[in-house]
Amino acid sequence: FWSFGADFLDTSGKPIVNSAEAVRALKFFLELAKYAPKSLPMNNTAQVRDGLLAGTVGIAPEVWPAWLGKIDSPADSKVVGKVVVTKHPADVKKSSPMNGIWHTAIPSASKNKQAAFDFLMYLTSAETQKLMVMKAGLPPSRTSLFEDAEILAKYPWYPAIRDALESSVARPRTLFWSEIENIMGGLVQEALIGQKTPEQALNEANTKIAQILK
Repeated sequence: FWSFGADFLDTSGKPIVNSAEAVRALKFFLELAKYAPKSLPMNNTAQVRDGLLAGTVGIAPEVWPAWLGKIDSPADSKVVGKVVVTKHPADVKKSSPMNGIWHTAIPSASKNKQAAFDFLMYLTSAETQKLMVMKAGLPPSRTSLFEDAEILAKYPWYPAIRDALESSVARPRTLFWSEIENIMGGLVQEALIGQKTPEQALNEANTKIAQILK
């Protein structure tokens, strides 16, 4: 979406998901879908993961970090050494994958602020972050580890993840993002199965999003 110059909201907070750029992005997505398994409209995240690891899915546009440690694990994967990780394709803008991240914080009412702080320092230390990478394949929060020789020997595609993170875009800062995401997901699905044209789906999405933002 962002890679094609589209966006969800303009600078004033109004929805713009039916822009010309958005329509072009959805049409491109639907063209890619022609090369996907027939079961694509019904597939859930777990089925995409299992297909990728089994070698029956050739391309997955969205890969969760928890899967990464399994891609090159002989115990979990039939495609060891055969998978490449790269950024999303782009049109008028640079590749702009969605940046979904976890945050950590210490509540102001906590009775153990120092203990919580010490734990967060431990959790985000280079040593602990590297352990999480090596044991589970989870991408680190420290950029230096994306260049660690031992990590790269095990996961040679880590530089591609770093590059994707550097050009990634955060979700719109709105309290209604969950509703927006559900609206978009449902109507993109209708376009995917041919119930609506890309223009119809995005026009309806724009109207529904405008209603919840009033």
